[in-house]
Amino acid sequence: MPTDGDLEAFGEDVARFCEERKWSQFHTPKDLAIGLTTEASELLELFRFLDEQDIQARLGDQAFAEEVEDEIGDVVFFLVRLCQVLDLDPVEVAQAKLAKSREKYPADEYEGDNWTVLE
Repeated sequence: MPTDGDLEAFGEDVARFCEERKWSQFHTPKDLAIGLTTEASELLELFRFLDEQDIQARLGDQAFAEEVEDEIGDVVFFLVRLCQVLDLDPVEVAQAKLAKSREKYPADEYEGDNWTVLE
């Protein structure tokens, strides 16, 4: 995964984008969570009914790959905006959750096993 992007600069751009359009009035946590879920569902829809081989083939098509990128962009936009409204640092909360997951699911117990996690 390339990491050339700057999340902090992107967050500033998101805030400016919303301020320029006077959209903050619409950005309640509930509405942003709805937007996030909607966009994540649109991303999921792109992969619906496709097996892994079909997905890899479709990703070779520039138009499909661009649709995937657009939906991921929408998801990241809503997630960053929700964090702004809740005054949370998305990297900090993700790192904290990862630390909890490391403790809850030690690698030596869960290596190659995702079914036990679901029980």
